[in-house]
Amino acid sequence: MRHSIFLFLSCLVGLSFAATVSAQKEYDTPVKKATRTRPKNPVKKPVAAKVVTNGVLYLSTDPPDARVAITRNGKTIKNEVAVEGELQVELPRGEYALLLSASRYKPEERKVVITPRKPTIEDVELTPTTGSIVIGPVDADYRVTIDGQSPAEADLKFVKEKNQVQVLNIPIGEHLVKISHPSIVAKELKVPVEGGAETNVTPKFQPAIVNLTVMGEVGAQVYIDNAFRGSIADSGRTGVLAIPPGSHTVRLVKTEFDPAEKTQTFEPGDVSVTIPLTRVKFSDESADFFTDGAAFWEKPATWKVEKGKMNVRGPGFGFRKEPYNRYKDFKMEFDVKFLNGKGAVWIVRAADARNYYLFQLCGTKAGTPKTFRTYLCQDGERKLLKSDTIVDDLSNPNEVYHVVVEAKGGVIRHLLQLASAPRAEGPQPMSVLTDTTFSFGNIGFGTIDGEEAVVLSVVTSPF
Repeated sequence: MRHSIFLFLSCLVGLSFAATVSAQKEYDTPVKKATRTRPKNPVKKPVAAKVVTNGVLYLSTDPPDARVAITRNGKTIKNEVAVEGELQVELPRGEYALLLSASRYKPEERKVVITPRKPTIEDVELTPTTGSIVIGPVDADYRVTIDGQSPAEADLKFVKEKNQVQVLNIPIGEHLVKISHPSIVAKELKVPVEGGAETNVTPKFQPAIVNLTVMGEVGAQVYIDNAFRGSIADSGRTGVLAIPPGSHTVRLVKTEFDPAEKTQTFEPGDVSVTIPLTRVKFSDESADFFTDGAAFWEKPATWKVEKGKMNVRGPGFGFRKEPYNRYKDFKMEFDVKFLNGKGAVWIVRAADARNYYLFQLCGTKAGTPKTFRTYLCQDGERKLLKSDTIVDDLSNPNEVYHVVVEAKGGVIRHLLQLASAPRAEGPQPMSVLTDTTFSFGNIGFGTIDGEEAVVLSVVTSPF
């Protein structure tokens, strides 16, 4: 019975405590929790050490912009370009293959092993596949070719301080170097080139001179580019004539022979050239009364040829055409009339348009009135040889003047007669010239001081 009561009381106490706790939860009454005290020296739990598996690869490269390809088991891990000759890469431990390459350098392969203990350091210097050639002393305008090709502009430099030409980036091996300039004989050299090396070339140049010998008619005068250089000796040749290389015109001139010339390009060294001459065939007698216009004349456009007369005016000269254009010893007679009172001009023994004798009959309105002036024209330069006074009356605007020219050897005589006052003894002497510069040639008319004249007839006959 006591035992039952005790159990009952115990149950009541338990229910009471449970009711109290239930009431606190329902109304959210705070409950003060017990405070725990931390020990002064807590014991740390052991932590497992971190395992390092990566290492560092440090590359130093020459050239400084080398490209580096890093592979492992055939797979590319990195493909980068070194910066200022350095490249640093973190890699997992293990073995790797490196391939370093650069323009104008031989590629190089290496094996490296990466460990986490210490950095892997590699210093790689690639082998150049090109070198350079330095040539000097030379001038800046000397031309250099390598194996017949001009170097790229970027590979060609001139060092002014040393008078040297530098040719860069030449492949390894032996090359044919040619150095040329108009002032020297072209030089060819075989030059070996080593990778990354500079080969110095100091050539000895020979001045570029052509030692020219001209062969042709004995006594012929030799002109090179219109400059007189001597005559053909009795041996049939000149001495050695030094000229620069290049294109030149060699011309031979001899009395009673047609001039002949040859133009060609001459290389430095000993050269000979033969120029044959053909003897002149002189013209037969001719008479021109201008019934066929200007059929026998090469004339300026300002001239007018009408039936029976040829008006000569304006600048320039007119000459006879073949076959009546070459006389040695001859007599020429012509009738001329002044149009503006200044006179008339004619030419005899013209070798060409720049070499001849020129005669000027000055009328009353000329700068030197009533004079007869004789000129020698050579290479286009006119020189006054003599001046004679005319006693006849030249003032009549309708006067016709009959002029006679007699050329024999080195003497040229002029005679004059006025149609309005003929003399029984015929034309009278006007002037005599003695000169041997030209012994034959063409005839012609023209103006030098604004003359205007009419030529009425021209008759020419050899002696």
